[in-house]
Amino acid sequence: LRADRLLSVYLFGAFAVARGGDAENPIPILMYHSIDKKIQGGVHPYFEVVTSPEVFRDHMRFLAEEGYASVDLRSIVEMMQAETGNESSEAVTGKISQVASRKKVVLTFDDGYRDFIEVAFPILERYSFSATVFLPTAYISDNRRLLHGRECLTWEEVRELRKSGVSFGSHSVEHVALDTLREKDLVSEIERSKNEIEQRTGEVCEGFCCPYAFPEAEREFVGRLRRILQLNGYRYGVTTTIGRATTRSDPFFLERIPVNDFDDRKLFGAKLRGGYDWLHTVQRISKTVRWARAGLGTRRRIGRRE
Repeated sequence: LRADRLLSVYLFGAFAVARGGDAENPIPILMYHSIDKKIQGGVHPYFEVVTSPEVFRDHMRFLAEEGYASVDLRSIVEMMQAETGNESSEAVTGKISQVASRKKVVLTFDDGYRDFIEVAFPILERYSFSATVFLPTAYISDNRRLLHGRECLTWEEVRELRKSGVSFGSHSVEHVALDTLREKDLVSEIERSKNEIEQRTGEVCEGFCCPYAFPEAEREFVGRLRRILQLNGYRYGVTTTIGRATTRSDPFFLERIPVNDFDDRKLFGAKLRGGYDWLHTVQRISKTVRWARAGLGTRRRIGRRE
């Protein structure tokens, strides 16, 4: 029995349904990785990063049946800024009116795996859903490269997908835990990955995704990372922090909902409605304890991908 599933579906999920609408209109940003028949295995379902094609197809079917409209990350940030009065334009107003009457969801994919173009994209096309893929540029090449034992996209495939409406953002260069790096190496990871994507696609790269567990407990680092992202021309970003995005969210460190092969329809629906948001408290406490144990003078990489 999974405690997180039971609580999310039957307690917090049920409460979300009973409560009805939310004044803040939180938006679920779903976090996928690989869409493949070969499940990672050997880990707790919470840490699984692979979703089978059958389950992914059912997730997309569920979204369509429930009336969700997929929105790209840039539009979501612009909508939030417009709602808080930080940005206003006819273009943004138009985007809001187009999807205002529908439930919104953002679909993101980390690591730039080859199975995105071969498996995920055809399913997304069938339901007219958009998506953002975050690329670790050291593993995206003119020749096929491997990350975590799985094949990644090539630049030719990236350009092909971009022509079909897929958005791309940076996932650093080497896919490393950023808080373990020296200042110059941190800047390099952020700067070089953006430049590579822009040179290879001919378009501005404005989105960033932090690899591995986001060190939200390290406030000094988070502030420093935000400044570096801003200086390098990024406008928004996502993390592994559990939750749905609201107008209170930091646009550079938006919350996401992890999704994988263990998400049946009941759990998937509960996650969309906010039934999984409670886990952020557990996640934050766990990270705080681990960073405290690591000591103020040292930094220790958290190896699990959350």
